[in-house]
Amino acid sequence: MSLLKLSVLMPNFNHAQYVAEALDAIVNQSFKPFEVIVCDDNSTDNSVDIIQQLVDRYQFVRLIRNNANVGVNSSCNKLIALASGDCLFFAAADDRVLPGLFEKSMRMLELYPQAGLCCSDAVNFNNQQGFDHIKHSRMGIEACYLSAGEVVKVMRGGRSSIAPVTCLIRRSCLMKAGGYIPELKWNGDWFLNSVIAFRCGICYIPEPLGCQRILRSSYSFVGGHNWRWRIRLAVDLANLLNLPEHDDVRDSFRKSCNMAYFGIPMLYALFRCRKNWKYLSLLAIPYFIWNEVRLFFGLKTPNVLKMAYYHLGRTIYNEKRGVR
Repeated sequence: MSLLKLSVLMPNFNHAQYVAEALDAIVNQSFKPFEVIVCDDNSTDNSVDIIQQLVDRYQFVRLIRNNANVGVNSSCNKLIALASGDCLFFAAADDRVLPGLFEKSMRMLELYPQAGLCCSDAVNFNNQQGFDHIKHSRMGIEACYLSAGEVVKVMRGGRSSIAPVTCLIRRSCLMKAGGYIPELKWNGDWFLNSVIAFRCGICYIPEPLGCQRILRSSYSFVGGHNWRWRIRLAVDLANLLNLPEHDDVRDSFRKSCNMAYFGIPMLYALFRCRKNWKYLSLLAIPYFIWNEVRLFFGLKTPNVLKMAYYHLGRTIYNEKRGVR
């Protein structure tokens, strides 16, 4: 039995169609959370009525409500302040956890107390076609702990990523990272998870244990296809990394080329300010472009193509430095 307590925190806004399914998957996990707290962000559908049914059925599930719509990051910060667990899981109301996520992840966090979070592979789910494909994070062939330095290496060039839908985060590490930053909008979890990983290292389980629903109406999909929003977000992120509180992780962001995830808007944000040129390299620039191409065409890149592209970038980078 785990000595660590798990708090599941769920922000919700107008996801009446999916929230019952998401909560059912959580309460039916083999490892029962200490508490499940849902924050409704002033929904205009019947989400509250559906959530209340689960609250009435389970004593460890409770509902809080915002009087006005404040956004997902502010709702998450409100939930953090209310949570009492040693580990936190942020559940999206339109996603679904898969069997074994809590049990296996909590076991890893018990085994490796230095780890800031535990993640696994995720499954993309399409409402029309059902299960789409597994997003392999490719951080190892078996369950393992990766130090902060090892995380930088496996993420280099976009080869690996942390799937938020599978992340159980150690509360103490989250508090040191400062929680969710509202200005980062739909990428608040990406930045928080990256900072924690580059400071504390992570545990990884090479199994699909979370299911992410792909919706064209979702906040992240709409925002990810709005050029103006993406440029503003990229500028805010670059400025954020230059603050003193991120001195210890700035070099990890640079070495990992992790910011290539944001594509051309981030490349623009970095080029326009000389102090941000340190995040650019011959290895990184091709990945900014490639990620933009993938987003524009909706490509699912075969692993062999990703690796070929990575090695091409490494070859150019090493030749420039005279490394063989």
